Amino acid sequence: IAQAYAKGNQEEIAKTIKTQRRGVLVTGLTGMLLTYVFAAQLSQLTFGDDQYAGAIRLLSFAVFFNLIMEGQGALIQGTRRIKDLALMSIISAALSTIISVPLIYFYQEQGIPIFLVMLSASPFLVSYYFARRIQLAQVKLNFKEIWDRARGMIELGVGFMGAALAGTLVIYFI
Repeated sequence: IAQAYAKGNQEEIAKTIKTQRRGVLVTGLTGMLLTYVFAAQLSQLTFGDDQYAGAIRLLSFAVFFNLIMEGQGALIQGTRRIKDLALMSIISAALSTIISVPLIYFYQEQGIPIFLVMLSASPFLVSYYFARRIQLAQVKLNFKEIWDRARGMIELGVGFMGAALAGTLVIYFI
């Protein structure tokens, strides 16, 4: 996105952003689906039984919201909207606190899964608002064009995701 933005070609920017949005939506839905389907196994691996499978299924929505929010954050960062990034962080933190604290207070341990979903849903909604403010040229892309453009993003993303996953797994196992 930053590369397309630096060139200043509005059509190229729109095509890149459209491709990125489609890719992020697919990865978000895939992550949510995998978390939902394998919730019992994740509960077994994490807690030694499948007692928390329902909570993990609920957390699959947090996976979706986080992936989409990160994609929208990359869009805002790539278009160099630094003020929007700062506002997004401040508003997200405030909104998450306002919504989440009462959940934990009133529902205690049972409120944790809902708290985690709300903790990701709030920044998702805020990032959605800021990402939709970006004016784009109208472009049409077919599946082949999107796939051709997405391959470079996928290659770059796999490297970043591998590093992030390694860090997350180390923390998880510790």
